[in-house]
Formats: sequence, C-alpha cells, structure tokens
Amino acid sequence: MIGAPLQPGQQVIVQVVEKESGGNETPSEASEARLPDWFNIYEGLSDEEIDRLDVAIQQRLDLTRNYE
Repeated sequence: MIGAPLQPGQQVIVQVVEKESGGNETPSEASEARLPDWFNIYEGLSDEEIDRLDVAIQQRLDLTRNYE
C-alpha cells in the first residue's frame, strides 16, 4: 500500500539495490535510482504497435472475453 492513489501519469517503480556495507555511507552513483534496460520495452514502437501488443496481451490474459 502506498498510502495515496496515484495520479494519472504516475507509476510505482520498485528497484532492488545492493545494501552497502558500512554504516552511514551514501549510495554510490551506480546504485542510485536507475531503471534497468529492459524497463523501456515499448521504446521505439508507435502507438499503434503498442495498442496491437496490448490487445494480444489482454487476449492471452483472457481479460477481453465477454461474460454475459
């Protein structure tokens, strides 16, 4: 639970970093909030291509089936 609803355009990112040894050291530049390379999976795709992927994903998750 985050404690407040996310606003449109906001997202939660969880990142695991190595705990540094030694008491009160600040994180090194390399371990600061940097997104992994795989995070930008839609980079370079057009909106239409992303929409087609979204449709395929929803079908595989069975979220588009009409239950009446």
